[in-house]
Amino acid sequence: MEYLSEALQLMALGISIVFVFLMLLILSIGFMSFIVQRYFPESQEQPRPYSQPSHKQDIMLAAAVAAVHAYRNHHQKET
Repeated sequence: MEYLSEALQLMALGISIVFVFLMLLILSIGFMSFIVQRYFPESQEQPRPYSQPSHKQDIMLAAAVAAVHAYRNHHQKET
């Protein structure tokens, strides 16, 4: 019975330490976010307007589709 009591105390201590650590982590992240937003507002990235895909992106997409198609055709014939 003594071991069970000691195990429960150790478990409660461990859970408490983890809880306190996580709370400090949340508070410090919130504080850092506040500091960055207040003193460095220009570093916040603005959403970019949608742009049409470039010709290079079209070629990359076509190459990826062709590679998948070739892979599937090759492996389908083996089975």
